[in-house]
Amino acid sequence: MEVEDHVAGGWFLLGDGEQHYLDVNCHLPMVDVSILLRLEPDEEAELRALGRVFTEYLAAKVAYWPDRYRARDRQDRAAEVTAAVARWPVSPA
Repeated sequence: MEVEDHVAGGWFLLGDGEQHYLDVNCHLPMVDVSILLRLEPDEEAELRALGRVFTEYLAAKVAYWPDRYRARDRQDRAAEVTAAVARWPVSPA
């Protein structure tokens, strides 16, 4: 798993072969939570067609309506995401 794109404090797009995952930081009233989604086939098609525009749109939807996406949360892959983010070089803005 490797980081492909990100917005600081917002989301990470990660690739694992042909599969992508989107890790979204959701700011809730009492606590921030992370929701990790494995993109579904139609979302993969939109990602290929629209790139970052699609990623930003999906991340915004997840952040605004986290309860709608909680059933798809893949925290079982969280350790792999953490390792990928730790390996990823963050360049200064």
